[in-house]
Amino acid sequence: MRSVGREQGRSRSGRWALVGGAALGVVCSSALAWAQAGGIPPAPVPEGQPPAEQPAPTAAPAPGSATPAPAPAPTGAPPPEGWAPAAAGTAAPGGVEAGKPPEPKGEEAKEEGEEKEKPFVQGGQHRRVNQHNFIPPDQINSPFLNSNIGLAQGFGVYQFQAPDYTLDAIIKAIQNQDANWEKKLSISAHHFLMYGQALSGQIGILNRVSLDLSVMGRAAVGGETDTAIVMGGLGMADAGGMAKVRIVTVDKIGLQVTAGVGAGYHHILRVLPMPLVLEAICNYAGKNCGLEGFVSISEMATVTPALMATLGWKPLGLQFSVEPVFGVAGADAEGNFEPTQTLATGVQLEVDFAELSEWAPVAIAGGYRIDYELSAKDASYADTHGLSGGIFYSGRRDFLLGLRANVSLITPSQEAAPMMVTGLMQMQYYF
Repeated sequence: MRSVGREQGRSRSGRWALVGGAALGVVCSSALAWAQAGGIPPAPVPEGQPPAEQPAPTAAPAPGSATPAPAPAPTGAPPPEGWAPAAAGTAAPGGVEAGKPPEPKGEEAKEEGEEKEKPFVQGGQHRRVNQHNFIPPDQINSPFLNSNIGLAQGFGVYQFQAPDYTLDAIIKAIQNQDANWEKKLSISAHHFLMYGQALSGQIGILNRVSLDLSVMGRAAVGGETDTAIVMGGLGMADAGGMAKVRIVTVDKIGLQVTAGVGAGYHHILRVLPMPLVLEAICNYAGKNCGLEGFVSISEMATVTPALMATLGWKPLGLQFSVEPVFGVAGADAEGNFEPTQTLATGVQLEVDFAELSEWAPVAIAGGYRIDYELSAKDASYADTHGLSGGIFYSGRRDFLLGLRANVSLITPSQEAAPMMVTGLMQMQYYF
């Protein structure tokens, strides 16, 4: 039995050996056929999809011919051997250097150049039209709607006409008991030293509308001894505001047109010590001289519609406005009030040398304004003329600093013409 089992085992081992040898022969023949075919056979294509295109075999280059550029590698595959990216500075097709964006042209290049020249500039962009930074005017309202805050302060001389109170006039008034003696006094000019300060602000919204607010105060005292006795002091206060809306802007010609409506309050206080002194003397002598008016106050409220416009190109700029002024309420020194109508028109011409050379960040401006009395009923109504001129630092669009001089005078009326001459420092910052 053991010999039979051993024989059966041998026969089974032989059969398995024959089967393994046959399988090995099949594998070797398949490997030989794959090697002769030159690669891995394509993967089976799912139903409904076209078979993928196979790259056509390329022939080896002939001796001495140029080596063709390697074919682009498929996405995600490593680059072919010997391939490297183009170096910076090498020209790509179309004349554009590889690795560099195309250079801006036309208006883009100009704007980009301006920003490169002044990268720190932030505010004041709306006061720049047609490559000109307009200067805020002093005699008229500005047509620009930038949010800003301004401060101005300075000194001046104010010339005012007042009676000459002399000792002879006092004696005659006491002896003659002439109640109208004051009207017989001669009129002469008295000079006052004056200090003034102004604060202004503007809130602009989207360069479309804005609200302006301003306050100004001036105080004056007599420059000579007799003037200080006759007219002890003079104080003037003004406050106002204006709502503005931009109508149109044409940058090619530097044109901007703005309309607005404003309201203002004007207050004048005069301190007259001489009449008080004279009345005390008359009372001591037992006489009634009829003097009054130690303090004289006049005030007025006004409404002002305005139309403002500009023209400009690079160094040159022009601003002008038309502003009818209507006095709607108030009282003079005697407590009386009459409505007034005045047509105010003005212009400012300016030259900015910073647009010609970065080494000359200086601008100059000059202006003129006339207030023409439309409600003139007699010679007591007169026209007012204003002149201004200044020099400013213009190196920054968001900041303005300068010195300005103003002259204001009234054409002859019943009294000799008052005149005011002031010099002030002006500062403006734009947000």
